[in-house]
Amino acid sequence: MEKDIMNRLVSSVGVMLVCIDEPKLENEVKKMKLENYIFEKQFPNESSIHKYVYVGTGFYIGNNYCVTCRHVIKNKLGVKPEKILFIRTNEQFTINFELVCENEKLDLAVIKLIDCPDEIKKKYLRPLWFSKMGESYDGIEILSCGFPYYSTNFEKHSLANSIPLFRPVMLHGIISSSMLFRNSDGKYGFDMPTVVDVPYYPGMSGGPVVMKESGKLIGVATSYDLRPERGENSIDFNSPEGKITKTTLSYMTNVGMLLTFLSENKIPILTGEYAIIGVRNRKEKNEVQIDQIQVRENMGGIFGEPKFFLREQIFSEIEKGSSFATAFLKEGKLDKGKYPNIIIIDGIKFFRTDKERIKEDYLEGIPEF
Repeated sequence: MEKDIMNRLVSSVGVMLVCIDEPKLENEVKKMKLENYIFEKQFPNESSIHKYVYVGTGFYIGNNYCVTCRHVIKNKLGVKPEKILFIRTNEQFTINFELVCENEKLDLAVIKLIDCPDEIKKKYLRPLWFSKMGESYDGIEILSCGFPYYSTNFEKHSLANSIPLFRPVMLHGIISSSMLFRNSDGKYGFDMPTVVDVPYYPGMSGGPVVMKESGKLIGVATSYDLRPERGENSIDFNSPEGKITKTTLSYMTNVGMLLTFLSENKIPILTGEYAIIGVRNRKEKNEVQIDQIQVRENMGGIFGEPKFFLREQIFSEIEKGSSFATAFLKEGKLDKGKYPNIIIIDGIKFFRTDKERIKEDYLEGIPEF
């Protein structure tokens, strides 16, 4: 399970690129003493060489949408990135995108991929699923992923002597503090960014933060605390030479903030979890097997409209990383029951809420339709 979570995390992230083919833009980068950031590359799906700098990380949430930080889009160069670079094992490819929405206060932005082939999405892009709103996450273990810059001089560490690291880096830590509140309209959010015990580095802004146990998205890596009294391990982006300042705190924008932002802008999300509310069985060689199940997708505490999965589709969805749990209506709300197990007997898969090795499907308590 943990390996699949890490694979999904790495398969969601990309590098936000700014093309600086124009001499004026290249000169601006050099004036900022960031010439080490410049690289020339012809990616396999492009027809010519271009000069680029990368300004942060973005991650895929499905339906052609990616999330990043607003300050990645509205960067110091004053030029919006227009491409996102996805790096997979031995393969690299860029996709053009357009800005859909942004929020300065939350430091969030959503982009939409343009003309991304279905075969690319199916083979290389695994959307992250969202965790539920309205839960307290203090103290839980998290994983964060992004594309940091690599220092070429650890004795005199600064942005000026850093170079792009073209590989996703995964960091492990915990959530140190979050403040949850409910608005008057019933929406959940957080009254301040969440403090995380993860050492973010330049280039990781806009990267996803997920729960280590489930792999569900819990936030977006945003920034450091740059106050001088806070420690010794950060980089001051406000300094023209990227001088070291003192800080120990890193922040993320919480899933509550993110979900509210996405909802307000009508951006669809995925949770990857389905509530099983009905079943239709069939007899197959005297064995009780599921013909169809009726489910409602968990949309972050809100359940989608009922839809149906054939037996073969259940196993296909599980292979893709989706999960299913039985659910029962109680006082107008769906209460989660059990996660069924896949039991393999004589090469045949069976779907059971217990672990009995019986050649039948079994979903305890789920009514037939």
